[in-house]
Amino acid sequence: MSLSHLEDLARSERANRGKYAEGKVRESLKVLGLGHKDFDWERKHDARASRGRIPSQAGDFGYFMPRRHGLIEVKEVKHDFRLPKNNFDPEKWGRLTMREWAGGETLILVYHTTTKLWRAPSFAFFLMREKQPSWDLSEFPTFPKVSHILGPLLFPAA
Repeated sequence: MSLSHLEDLARSERANRGKYAEGKVRESLKVLGLGHKDFDWERKHDARASRGRIPSQAGDFGYFMPRRHGLIEVKEVKHDFRLPKNNFDPEKWGRLTMREWAGGETLILVYHTTTKLWRAPSFAFFLMREKQPSWDLSEFPTFPKVSHILGPLLFPAA
């Protein structure tokens, strides 16, 4: 393989990082939207996919319900239980914090490609460990499907 081919592969991998997990979250939100007339959601524009033409957005998805709104940040990592800090853009981190201060919720969904399992660590977990180079998420339960997390988080009484 030539060097330019390897560079193209690396660029393609970076561009597609997280797309599988985001697609699964999108599917789950669509299903939830069909089952709840008082629930709406949106996909936030992707600054990376737009090659910088669109500024970084707070969260990958937004959701809206009576007396409740929030953001969903989706992460996809090649590790069984760790999330590297460099997977979080500092500007996005600040925006998520501002949304929390404004009364919104922040859901973090992490898909581990090595185990094909999902976790939902709390946003507060990251805020309390801001200085770490990576986060050990092993204390959070795993789920085989993102729908097993999203449904109960968004509709706990259902």
